[in-house]
Amino acid sequence: MSLLVLVYSEEKLQPFECSTEILGVVFDLSRSGEGCVSISNKPSRVDELNEALVKIMKEKFVIPTSMPSVLGKLQCADSHVWGRVGRLALADLRELGHTFRLRVPLDESQVKASGVLKDRLCSGRPKTFVADDIQRPVLIFTDGDLEYDNGEPKATIGGVFLRPNGSCEIFGAAVPYRILDRKVERLM
Repeated sequence: MSLLVLVYSEEKLQPFECSTEILGVVFDLSRSGEGCVSISNKPSRVDELNEALVKIMKEKFVIPTSMPSVLGKLQCADSHVWGRVGRLALADLRELGHTFRLRVPLDESQVKASGVLKDRLCSGRPKTFVADDIQRPVLIFTDGDLEYDNGEPKATIGGVFLRPNGSCEIFGAAVPYRILDRKVERLM
């Protein structure tokens, strides 16, 4: 980074690892050689949200103006492990809004929804993505050229098409002047 004269936070650099924590989640690449990548909530984020949910369940009320940060973190965590059940439980808390400054008592279903969120948060397994069988791709390389010969434009195009079995096709052609002339007109 220094050689490229890019500005970065050197103090934040970490040694290379098989997993890393970014924006509240852990990316685990330890099984990437097998084609597996896992994403889970950061343990400290789980602890923080668990504490907030336990408090909500114990007190049986919320103050909506204090909820946006918790709701944002819950929604982020929801997207990593909870699925539909988590979204339904979270809907009850979102419904309370975020502008009311007074205590809002929670009914029994809202307290239960908080319990569902807590249970899912603490027991949610990481999302694991498995790559399909690796197949050789079809590769297509193309190129074009524009040169001038005595002030007249001469354009050519071409390409190479490589199939997974190793066979290859090649094409090339001059671009007709009428097409080239039309493109030049549009540019002017």
